[in-house]
Amino acid sequence: MGRLRSYSYLPQDLLEEILTRLPVISIIRFKCVNKSWYNLFENHTFIAKHHRHHSSQKNPSLLVEVEDSTTTPQRSVMSLHLADGLDSGVSLDMPFIPERLVYISDCINGIICLRELSSRLVLWNPAVREYTVISNPPSHVHSPSNVCYDYPTFAFGYDHISNDYKLVQIGTYSTVLYDLIDQILHPVVHIYTLSTDSWRQIDTGFDHSILNFPGECSNNLYFNGVYHWPGCIILDKHGRHCEVIVCFDMRDEVFQIMKMPNLGDISHIEKIWKTAAVLNDCAALIIYDLKQTKQFDIWVMNEYGVEESWTKKFVIGPLIVELTLHDQLLLVDDKLALINDKGHILLYDFGAQEIKHLQLRNLPGSVFVSQAITYVESLVSVARGKVEAKKRG
Repeated sequence: MGRLRSYSYLPQDLLEEILTRLPVISIIRFKCVNKSWYNLFENHTFIAKHHRHHSSQKNPSLLVEVEDSTTTPQRSVMSLHLADGLDSGVSLDMPFIPERLVYISDCINGIICLRELSSRLVLWNPAVREYTVISNPPSHVHSPSNVCYDYPTFAFGYDHISNDYKLVQIGTYSTVLYDLIDQILHPVVHIYTLSTDSWRQIDTGFDHSILNFPGECSNNLYFNGVYHWPGCIILDKHGRHCEVIVCFDMRDEVFQIMKMPNLGDISHIEKIWKTAAVLNDCAALIIYDLKQTKQFDIWVMNEYGVEESWTKKFVIGPLIVELTLHDQLLLVDDKLALINDKGHILLYDFGAQEIKHLQLRNLPGSVFVSQAITYVESLVSVARGKVEAKKRG
């Protein structure tokens, strides 16, 4: 990183330390100060340091996707701030025209992955107003009449070794032999890398045909370079199953299975709501019994990858409010945030052990909240030409 030319008497290291604390909008404005500052703000090391600092401040925003259910349904994204009491939001201006967004999939390093009704994928950094539309992966052009394609599962992640962003599509097509009951499932996995702007099919050597992904993006988790889906392994054609967490390593591009904690009497998949999350830098699982106890059980994996380290850390409730599978549930620092489709917000503070009931202001009656994720702004570019993947040694 080159030396900064400045009329200030501040040492370069101290000056850079100050600059990492500035919001993205200020950094963008200061790019025109001189060439040295411009080069600094384009430097991957500074960009990563800037994002690490702002991520460590434990004051993220929440991005919520709202849909206007009028004659012509449209969706937009609003930014909410925990420090502001989560009672007001600011609409983000999209530099692209969305085709009825299905949901906000994930947010990694300030980059938001959006998935549209047409299965078109968009990577978007609202802080720097950059976006990239991802082409669909190759499809099976010549398909026999006895082949049916299921709706694919997607994942968005980051490979920190190659400094590249990846999208994973897990599709399954069924060969119908004699009737709809007698089928053979064929999994197909494609991976997209941003630096090359291309999809490729991989053979993981993993039998995905026995897996059932729930498909709800709010239940999934990207953590430590690994994507996690609460799902189940199908044991036989009679419906017997074993609940697991399906993992995909973005670096090594391999699947693994992780056991869930022993949930005891509430282990039946049709009775409880499971959401993967992060609590105190540990993988966590939030369990809510929709029918009986009306309480949250929060399990934490104290040592990642060690299934025996699952520990029940918190029991919250019973709650006096009714929850549904359509509500959005998030762990944000030391708070549990629950947002229903009408903008009612339940905020539980683990430290104070108290619940606050809030209401998102200025939501028209025709608007409802459909998705919510945590967000920390960044300088990371999603322009394909600026993503420079490192060569693996």
